[in-house]
Amino acid sequence: MSSGPVHIAFYPSDWLAGTRGLSAAETGVYITLVAMIYERAAPLDMDETRLARLCGTTPAAFKKALDTLVFEGKIERTKSGIWNARAGVELKKVAERSEQARGAVNKRWGKSEQNQRSADTGVIPAKYGNDTNQNHNQKEAVAVCAREENLQDWTPDKLHGAVMQAVGLNDGRIPAHWMPPAAPMHVWRWVTDLGISPDMIIDAAQKNRQQHDDPPNGPKALDGAMKRISAQIKAPAMKPAQTYSPAKPDEAASKLARYNRRAGANQ
Repeated sequence: MSSGPVHIAFYPSDWLAGTRGLSAAETGVYITLVAMIYERAAPLDMDETRLARLCGTTPAAFKKALDTLVFEGKIERTKSGIWNARAGVELKKVAERSEQARGAVNKRWGKSEQNQRSADTGVIPAKYGNDTNQNHNQKEAVAVCAREENLQDWTPDKLHGAVMQAVGLNDGRIPAHWMPPAAPMHVWRWVTDLGISPDMIIDAAQKNRQQHDDPPNGPKALDGAMKRISAQIKAPAMKPAQTYSPAKPDEAASKLARYNRRAGANQ
């Protein structure tokens, strides 16, 4: 079973430049070995007979191609097995992004638990003041302004990873509609265009995941929820409802007297 990422950064120009001069057989063995290294996220066992079969060639042809790839510096024979240095760099990047996203989600959950404890004890955050009747939208706006102070800690890639963690895509796999660079930039527009803080975005993503059996099919599936949050943030504060107050007896008698005088004057 695969333990590595299903998506890796592939640069066509680099690949074409790096494989010029290789034969078709050598190029085929090369791409197959690199793909298997990514799939396992680890060196390949030095079983040339098995690897030849997986590469669709004979053991003799595989050994010849492998010797050329090692000589050209494309593949390494290490104590742990067959390895590719570029794959090691990309796998490390994937692991670091996953760890950053996991940390962001854990940090966000820690804030949620702290806020919940404050709510349970009846403590109102100082930023909101003592007016318990303050409009919900006003409170949300204050909270957004406070969270904007920490916006510099976020990047499109970091927020993208945190949202993926929030919706349950935390096994290192990146489905097609969540692939960079388009997906991270789409997620970041929720901040720049809709004015939503990263914490609120992650919270909305988690709630969306709880309401569905499967993760959303790309960030576009969350656009509706994000637009509703943005509308709530930008909505004007509601004015207190005006209630009808019946006239006091003295006021009613005074109004009746004035009416009678005007009526007599008009006769």
